[in-house]
Amino acid sequence: MNLNDLLLSDEIFFSLKKHNWNYSKVSNFHYVYNDEIADYYLNIVVKKNDLRLLYTLDLEFSKNRHEDLLYLLNLVNKIHYKGSFKFILKSNSLEYEILKVFPQNTYYNIILDFIQKNSKTNLALLKNFSFLIHNLSYADTYSLDLIKLMFQEIHGHA
Repeated sequence: MNLNDLLLSDEIFFSLKKHNWNYSKVSNFHYVYNDEIADYYLNIVVKKNDLRLLYTLDLEFSKNRHEDLLYLLNLVNKIHYKGSFKFILKSNSLEYEILKVFPQNTYYNIILDFIQKNSKTNLALLKNFSFLIHNLSYADTYSLDLIKLMFQEIHGHA
Protein backbone atom coordinates (compact mmCIF):
# COMPACT_ATOMS: atom_id res chain seq x y z
CA MET A 1 0.00 0.00 0.00
CA ASN A 2 1.22 3.50 -0.83
CA LEU A 3 1.88 5.49 2.36
CA ASN A 4 -0.28 8.35 1.11
CA ASP A 5 -3.20 5.90 0.88
CA LEU A 6 -2.64 5.19 4.55
CA LEU A 7 -3.73 8.67 5.59
CA LEU A 8 -7.45 8.12 5.23
CA SER A 9 -7.58 4.34 5.21
CA ASP A 10 -10.32 2.45 7.04
CA GLU A 11 -7.73 0.81 9.31
CA ILE A 12 -6.48 4.18 10.54
CA PHE A 13 -9.99 5.54 10.94
CA PHE A 14 -11.22 2.53 12.95
CA SER A 15 -8.08 2.64 15.07
CA LEU A 16 -8.67 6.30 15.90
CA LYS A 17 -12.42 5.80 16.27
CA LYS A 18 -11.73 3.49 19.25
CA HIS A 19 -10.52 6.64 21.04
CA ASN A 20 -13.44 8.78 19.81
CA TRP A 21 -11.67 10.48 16.92
CA ASN A 22 -13.87 11.26 13.90
CA TYR A 23 -13.33 12.47 10.38
CA SER A 24 -13.01 16.23 10.46
CA LYS A 25 -15.48 18.47 8.67
CA VAL A 26 -12.90 21.26 8.81
CA SER A 27 -11.10 21.13 5.47
CA ASN A 28 -7.57 21.62 6.82
CA PHE A 29 -7.66 18.56 9.06
CA HIS A 30 -8.14 14.79 8.65
CA TYR A 31 -9.51 13.90 12.10
CA VAL A 32 -11.12 15.65 15.07
CA TYR A 33 -11.68 14.85 18.73
CA ASN A 34 -14.17 17.05 20.59
CA ASP A 35 -13.77 17.56 24.31
CA GLU A 36 -15.12 19.91 26.99
CA ILE A 37 -12.03 22.09 27.26
CA ALA A 38 -10.73 21.91 23.69
CA ASP A 39 -11.16 20.41 20.26
CA TYR A 40 -8.18 18.48 18.91
CA TYR A 41 -7.40 18.11 15.23
CA LEU A 42 -5.04 15.57 13.72
CA ASN A 43 -3.30 15.51 10.39
CA ILE A 44 -1.18 12.57 9.33
CA VAL A 45 1.42 13.76 6.86
CA VAL A 46 3.71 11.49 4.85
CA LYS A 47 6.71 12.82 2.94
CA LYS A 48 9.19 10.28 1.66
CA ASN A 49 10.20 8.31 4.78
CA ASP A 50 8.82 10.83 7.28
CA LEU A 51 5.56 10.31 9.07
CA ARG A 52 4.28 13.33 10.97
CA LEU A 53 1.44 13.30 13.44
CA LEU A 54 0.42 16.94 13.66
CA TYR A 55 -2.11 17.84 16.33
CA THR A 56 -3.74 21.26 16.59
CA LEU A 57 -5.46 22.33 19.78
CA ASP A 58 -8.48 24.59 19.39
CA LEU A 59 -8.43 26.05 22.86
CA GLU A 60 -9.40 29.43 24.21
CA PHE A 61 -6.86 31.03 26.49
CA SER A 62 -6.28 34.46 27.86
CA LYS A 63 -4.38 36.70 25.44
CA ASN A 64 -2.78 38.56 28.32
CA ARG A 65 -1.06 35.30 29.37
CA HIS A 66 0.94 34.72 26.16
CA GLU A 67 4.24 35.21 27.96
CA ASP A 68 3.27 32.60 30.55
CA LEU A 69 2.13 30.29 27.76
CA LEU A 70 5.47 30.57 25.97
CA TYR A 71 7.31 29.87 29.20
CA LEU A 72 5.09 26.83 29.78
CA LEU A 73 5.64 25.55 26.23
CA ASN A 74 9.39 25.83 26.65
CA LEU A 75 9.24 24.01 29.97
CA VAL A 76 7.05 21.20 28.65
CA ASN A 77 9.22 20.77 25.55
CA LYS A 78 12.24 20.28 27.83
CA ILE A 79 10.41 17.65 29.89
CA HIS A 80 8.62 15.80 27.09
CA TYR A 81 11.06 14.56 24.45
CA LYS A 82 8.84 12.54 22.07
CA GLY A 83 7.31 15.52 20.32
CA SER A 84 7.20 19.27 20.50
CA PHE A 85 4.60 21.90 21.26
CA LYS A 86 4.58 25.23 19.49
CA PHE A 87 2.46 28.33 19.57
CA ILE A 88 1.28 29.69 16.21
CA LEU A 89 0.83 33.43 16.75
CA LYS A 90 -0.93 34.06 13.43
CA SER A 91 -3.80 31.69 14.22
CA ASN A 92 -3.49 31.95 18.02
CA SER A 93 -3.35 28.16 18.21
CA LEU A 94 -1.18 25.44 19.70
CA GLU A 95 0.34 22.57 17.78
CA TYR A 96 1.96 19.35 18.89
CA GLU A 97 4.05 17.41 16.41
CA ILE A 98 5.62 13.98 16.42
CA LEU A 99 8.01 13.01 13.66
CA LYS A 100 8.89 9.41 12.97
CA VAL A 101 11.30 8.38 10.23
CA PHE A 102 10.77 4.92 8.79
CA PRO A 103 13.08 2.99 6.47
CA GLN A 104 12.04 3.09 2.81
CA ASN A 105 10.43 -0.36 2.67
CA THR A 106 8.66 -0.30 6.01
CA TYR A 107 5.66 -2.56 6.27
CA TYR A 108 2.25 -0.97 6.43
CA ASN A 109 1.45 -2.84 9.67
CA ILE A 110 4.41 -1.27 11.47
CA ILE A 111 3.24 2.22 10.55
CA LEU A 112 -0.34 1.39 11.46
CA ASP A 113 0.84 0.05 14.83
CA PHE A 114 2.82 3.26 15.45
CA ILE A 115 -0.27 5.40 14.78
CA GLN A 116 -2.49 3.18 16.94
CA LYS A 117 -0.11 3.22 19.91
CA ASN A 118 0.37 6.96 19.70
CA SER A 119 -3.29 7.90 19.28
CA LYS A 120 -4.23 7.03 22.87
CA THR A 121 -1.12 8.33 24.63
CA ASN A 122 -0.99 11.54 22.61
CA LEU A 123 -4.63 12.27 23.32
CA ALA A 124 -4.01 11.88 27.06
CA LEU A 125 -1.00 14.18 26.78
CA LEU A 126 -3.00 16.79 24.86
CA LYS A 127 -5.85 16.65 27.37
CA ASN A 128 -3.40 17.17 30.24
CA PHE A 129 -1.80 20.05 28.41
CA SER A 130 -5.18 21.63 27.59
CA PHE A 131 -6.20 21.35 31.23
CA LEU A 132 -2.95 23.03 32.23
CA ILE A 133 -3.47 25.87 29.72
CA HIS A 134 -7.08 26.25 30.88
CA ASN A 135 -5.90 26.55 34.48
CA LEU A 136 -3.18 28.97 33.46
CA SER A 137 -5.77 31.21 31.82
CA TYR A 138 -8.05 31.29 34.82
CA ALA A 139 -5.67 30.94 37.77
CA ASP A 140 -3.00 33.20 39.15
CA THR A 141 -0.29 30.58 39.55
CA TYR A 142 0.69 27.11 38.47
CA SER A 143 2.95 24.57 40.09
CA LEU A 144 6.17 23.43 38.42
CA ASP A 145 5.86 20.10 40.26
CA LEU A 146 2.36 19.60 38.83
CA ILE A 147 3.65 20.29 35.32
CA LYS A 148 6.45 17.77 35.69
CA LEU A 149 4.06 15.17 37.07
CA MET A 150 1.60 15.64 34.19
CA PHE A 151 4.26 15.00 31.57
CA GLN A 152 6.25 12.33 33.34
CA GLU A 153 6.52 9.02 31.55
CA ILE A 154 5.63 6.14 33.82
CA HIS A 155 7.46 2.89 33.17
CA GLY A 156 6.92 -0.40 34.92
CA HIS A 157 4.85 -3.52 35.01
CA ALA A 158 1.35 -4.07 36.34
